[in-house]
Formats: sequence, structure tokens, C-alpha cells
Amino acid sequence: MSNPAHIPLLARFSSISTDSQSSPPPRSGHRVLTRKRDGKDELIVLWGGSSGMELLKDAWVYSMDSSTWRKISFEGANAPPGLADFALAVDEGTGGACAIGGLTHDKRMSNVLYEITMDDTDSISVHPICPRPSDPTTSSDEILANKSHTAPYFSMSSTLNFASGPRRLISFGGLYPDGHTTASLHSYDFEKGDWDELKCYTGVPLHREAHSAAVWRDPLGKQHLVVYGGRSVEREGISDVLNDLWLCHIDEIPIKWEYVNVEEAPPARYLHGSYLEDSNLIIHGGWGCDGNGSEVTLDDLWAFNLDTRTWSQLECENAPKLAHHCIVSVS
Repeated sequence: MSNPAHIPLLARFSSISTDSQSSPPPRSGHRVLTRKRDGKDELIVLWGGSSGMELLKDAWVYSMDSSTWRKISFEGANAPPGLADFALAVDEGTGGACAIGGLTHDKRMSNVLYEITMDDTDSISVHPICPRPSDPTTSSDEILANKSHTAPYFSMSSTLNFASGPRRLISFGGLYPDGHTTASLHSYDFEKGDWDELKCYTGVPLHREAHSAAVWRDPLGKQHLVVYGGRSVEREGISDVLNDLWLCHIDEIPIKWEYVNVEEAPPARYLHGSYLEDSNLIIHGGWGCDGNGSEVTLDDLWAFNLDTRTWSQLECENAPKLAHHCIVSVS
């Protein structure tokens, strides 16, 4: 396997010690994003998730400069009282973010699209933008019941990514309330303020949840949705853990899916962490299967180079076995 550009073959994990009294409670199914304050101090922003006993609404900020956590204020009319396993997208150009789906406080699934903003004091605000409540006093339950026919259906563990030309969001996959997964693909146009379903009738990936997805721009400037892994679940409860990789050419009309056939790939997994670094899709951990078919937590780290279309496994020191976690890139 070749060495992906700018990615070292040897990686090292280091635990960061923080004051447990001023750190976020343990959780899974949360989401994180990064932002810079004053153009220099890099911040990791954490929101939501599940403690195992309840869904969490709190938001926290970690400063890379001071190596400290602090809890920040959470605002917004009609913001969800708790949300886990939702999809989060970050607009690298504006620093804004959006979230959709997930498991709500009453153990229902959502299809509400939220806009997330942060001000200079690091207060986080979450507001629904589709469906948009007609009255500022509309409850979260009333918003949830307000479903657009072209919007993604109620789901959890889907993915959401920003794309440009025009500025839009791309939603893919997820787990439906009846227990089976979907391969539906939707686009939200900010100018129109509504969703469209993007249909492709041949050569589409298997339906899935808990996968990873990122929008990659190739050297010619074309955008592609990169989808890897996840878990496919039938209505009968039969599931398959996946390790396939697909490209959706989202700038083409109509859209076209392409299966990327590689000689060697990471073991199948879902609920893994991932991020895109230049032309490299980085994945870590997740739930996989051992030789006997039993579920195991993985600790391996891999990079897929989209230019050469090859996987490389990165040797790791002190790699933690993690699943249902988040990883982000910081400078």
C-alpha cells in the first residue's frame, strides 16, 4: 500500500489530562466541530449525545491553547431538549454548521434541519430552518410532526455534508424508525429553502447507517461525496457490517454513483470516527467483527488517498479502542 500524501505512516495517540470537575460528562453519539477565536486559539466545540441514561443538551468548548474545557450557554427557540446520533455538517467557508435527524428526548427520530451558530462569546444557538415553525412558540414536538415530502424521512445515524455551487447540504443514509436502513440521498438548497431527493436507479450503494461521508473536491474542481463503511440492516433485523467505498458525483446531472474497487481495504466497521484531510479520508476505530463473528471495538487507523485510490494503514502508538466517538482535524 502506498503512503498517502501529507499523512505519516506512524501516528501517536496522546491522552490529554483535564480537570474532571470541569470536563464534559462521558457520552457517545455526540458531535464536534472546530472553530478559531481571534484567528489563533483553536477551539473544539462539543454538543449533545447520550450518557447511556439520558440524552444530553449541553455544549462545551475545549481550548487548544489553554488545554481546558468550559461549559457554554445553549440558546435558541425550538432547540431540541436533547439529541444523539444526529448528522452534523460544517461549512468550512463560513464556519457555520447544520444538523439533522437523530434520536430525540422522547426516543423518537427527527428529520428537522437545524442551523447552529456561535457568537464571539462562544454562546451556541440552535434554530430549526426546515421545517420552519410558523410561530416562535411552536414546540419541538409540533415541528417534528411537520414533515416535508421531499425532506429526508425521520432517521438517525445518517450523514450530512456541505457542498457548493449552489450552497447546499447533502444528506445520505440512516436508520429508520422501523429498524431498517436507507440509501436515500437528499439535497437542501439554501436559496430555495427546501429539500430535493436525488435519485439514481442503477449502481447505487447498499443502504446503511453509522457510516462516514465527506465531500471531496478533485484536482479539476468537481465535487464528490465519499461514502465508506457502516451497517446495513434489513427489516427482519439481519445486518451486515460494510467496508466498501463509493463516490457520488454530485456535480453531475443526473447524479452518478461509482463503486471504488480496491485490492486491500480496512476491516468492515460502523460507528467509526472519520475526517477528510486534503485528499485523504482518515478513519479510526468503530465496531467490527472478529474471526468468530462477534462484535469487537477496533483501534486501527487508516487513510484512503482519493488521488491514488489506495488504502494505507497507519501504525499507531497507544491507539485507544473506541466506537461511537468523534475525531476532527486541528492545526
